[in-house]
Amino acid sequence: MLHEGSAVNPKARYVRIAFFLSENITAHRNKMMVNDEQYYQLDVGEFVADVIEGVRDFLREKGASEKYKRNYEKYLRVYPDGLASFASGIPVLA
Repeated sequence: MLHEGSAVNPKARYVRIAFFLSENITAHRNKMMVNDEQYYQLDVGEFVADVIEGVRDFLREKGASEKYKRNYEKYLRVYPDGLASFASGIPVLA
């Protein structure tokens, strides 16, 4: 979903990835059968924490490499006052 931009992929093992958004229920990384279709369920808070941990691990391992440094120069930047060609006066991440 993150790199393909879709929650539904006909070749995937799961019909859909479902995120629980409740603060009252914590259930994470569960496979569920619903009407003969398999879902993969994640808790959104736990998922975000997992992604952040993965990024930190990646940076510890690869952050000093020349390839990372070169690519990072072309990555996202915060423009606190906006981008003149896109949106002025509001913060933009682009």
